Amino acid sequence: MKMNEYDDNKRMLNIVRNIQENQKKKIQESYIKILKEQREPIEDQPIAKPDSKEKKNVENINGVDVYIDSTDDMDLEINPDEKSKISQLIDDFKKDVSELNDLMRITIQPNSFKFEGKIITNNLEFVFSAGADSGLDLTNATMLKIDDNVLEMINKLKLFLNKFNSVAEELLSYRNEN
Repeated sequence: MKMNEYDDNKRMLNIVRNIQENQKKKIQESYIKILKEQREPIEDQPIAKPDSKEKKNVENINGVDVYIDSTDDMDLEINPDEKSKISQLIDDFKKDVSELNDLMRITIQPNSFKFEGKIITNNLEFVFSAGADSGLDLTNATMLKIDDNVLEMINKLKLFLNKFNSVAEELLSYRNEN
């Protein structure tokens, strides 16, 4: 009789494990789907609403897409001086923070400048913002394991914020004057 009880317990335990594994797979699949939806390129989205006066343009600088939103056609273009500053900002980021990165996009709007990316070695996603909502945000910090490497990278990002702010504020100021 003990052997049957053991077999029953073993069978029930296997059923519970299978249920947990299936739930884990469903959660992972849902998470991956959400991440893919969040990373869909802006080009696939409508450029502007029919009743909207805002227009969009995309330029590529040093392999990073720069999205420009504006109601003024003149502001949709990035002049050579601005391109140079953005290019230098990207190069400085690679030098000061991390060569192993995925700089996803830069977004320029009339009152804000955003610089989004991911540090590959730490799987640390970030957004630098200047203008309307200034600062540094970590966008995937939920359940982020904090160790010395992550802390070091966060400190590098924090130090780079000053350089980012000076360049971004200068660009925003120039764009708003012209």
